[in-house]
Amino acid sequence: MLRALQLLGLDFMFREDLTEFLDPEQGFAVNGTVIQADGMQYVLTGILSSDYVDIDSGMAGVAGSSPCFECREDDISRIRYDDSLQVSGKHFRIKAIKPDGTGWAVLVLEEQ
Repeated sequence: MLRALQLLGLDFMFREDLTEFLDPEQGFAVNGTVIQADGMQYVLTGILSSDYVDIDSGMAGVAGSSPCFECREDDISRIRYDDSLQVSGKHFRIKAIKPDGTGWAVLVLEEQ
């Protein structure tokens, strides 16, 4: 559906203005540092959170949480799997990159 809207030039209707959510001074967002495999570093602003994870092991149900960094989709074009993210005094490895097509993306993290 989103691809069809993009072809018609109507995808702008579904892109959110996330500026107010990503203002570190308002208390929602924090600045993190992305460290790429080649050593290049840059600042990425987003919201550090912890998503609920339900693990289906085929036996007893297991649940937990996984740290995530929510940010603007436009800001993650240089990020690759296994890049590092330092935020709020913690070090993470980027395990998954999940853009949602509305301008928002979630980086699934693993604490190091």
